[in-house]
Amino acid sequence: HINDLLSLITKILKNINIFKKKGVYNVGMGLNYSLNKILKLISYQISEKNKKKNIKIKYKKINSKELISTLSNIKKTKKIFYWKPRNSITDIVTSCSNKLLK
Repeated sequence: HINDLLSLITKILKNINIFKKKGVYNVGMGLNYSLNKILKLISYQISEKNKKKNIKIKYKKINSKELISTLSNIKKTKKIFYWKPRNSITDIVTSCSNKLLK
């Protein structure tokens, strides 16, 4: 979520010398979410907003080059900057769908 990212950027700017010395930092939730789970959350949000039954998700054959799931190892970022994301995947999908489906 953008608010999680902004809170991390604020911490980085306050500790810019640490940031410069330590290398690469992953940002994310630190949890694995399948594309299927995210699509189901989006489908549910759209259905709730439109007062309709659940939207059917059509599945096609997976392309070997497509992303199947997401996972960021954020241990280093959490440790160095005492940071962790506050928003769950459900919070993020809800926030986005509320803005898009006004």
